Amino acid sequence: SYIHFNALDLNLLRVLDALLEERSVTRAGERLGLTQSAVSHALNRLRHALNDDILMRGPDGMQPTARAAQIGPRVRQGLMQLELALHAVDFEPARADRQFTLACNDHVSAAIVPGLMARLRTEAPLVSLRI
Repeated sequence: SYIHFNALDLNLLRVLDALLEERSVTRAGERLGLTQSAVSHALNRLRHALNDDILMRGPDGMQPTARAAQIGPRVRQGLMQLELALHAVDFEPARADRQFTLACNDHVSAAIVPGLMARLRTEAPLVSLRI
């Protein structure tokens, strides 16, 4: 079924991931730093948004529905991709292979470019400058 993604609270995806992993409203809440009540309300919102029960009580505790089991791994992968996207990328000068463009006047260029080039040759040999 179609989901109005733009209207979906993306925090619910974190709750969905925790619920599917923990299979317990209480443990999902502990993992997320939320109360059991807040997770329960989020589960109800998820059920409404996805038009699916998400988790059902079974003989072995809470079990995901077929739809939840299907989308769970993709939600987890998406959350991991978002987390990676938000982490700062470490810059390693020795391995950097890119061109930087500097905009400066002749005086600044004469003052800093020779020293900068010498340092780049030793610390970032693959980096090139466009001035």
